[in-house]
Formats: sequence, C-alpha cells, structure tokens
Amino acid sequence: MSQRHHLFLIPGFFGFESLGELLYFAHVRTYLPRALESFGLSAEIVSVDTMPTASLRRRTERLLEAVARHAGSDDAPIHLVGHSSGGIDARLFVTPGASLRSDVELEPLARRVRSVVTISSP
Repeated sequence: MSQRHHLFLIPGFFGFESLGELLYFAHVRTYLPRALESFGLSAEIVSVDTMPTASLRRRTERLLEAVARHAGSDDAPIHLVGHSSGGIDARLFVTPGASLRSDVELEPLARRVRSVVTISSP
C-alpha cells in the first residue's frame, strides 16, 4: 500500500460534525475508505469541527488548527473536501499569502495540499 494521505471533510454554513445521531458526512465516511482502498490508497479521514456561524477567516483558522493537529507531524499529502461554505474555507486555506490569525504556520501545510474538492460551493 502507498503512503497514507490525510483527507479533511469540511462542512458548510450551519454545518456540524454530528447532531445527535445525524452525521454530516455519514455516507461519505462510509464510502471513501473502501473506494480509496480499491485504488491501493490509504487515508486518514477527518471530519472538521467548524464554528458554523463564524466568519470565513475564523472557520479557515479552525481548519488550519485541525490540519496541523492531524497532519502536521508528517509530510503526507493533504486533501480538502468542502461542502458549501466549507469549500470556500478550503479555497482560502490554499490561497497564497492568506493571512490567518493562528500560531500555526499556514504555508508549509498549504504546500502539501494535493487536491481541493468543493461541493455546491458558491
């Protein structure tokens, strides 16, 4: 099996990782590992816990912190999948020179991003 990848699922506005038994990316989290394995790929899949009604910049800062926590200690490829405004968060994450208020340095992590997928993003 090849190098392990990091895949981050980013919910949209009013998004949540879970609400009771309702999981935001439930079917995606079930389907993706099997689909990736069929291509010989392995990935840690993380649902990002966003601040649903925060500004895009603050949501992206939260994304940066999640990426650093889960993928910051290695050099494995990073992939971002954002639904609705989560796609905008992902785009801001990879925007060269983006200014975020965080103790985590954005550029080294942003350089490791290999794909950004946006679903129903404005």
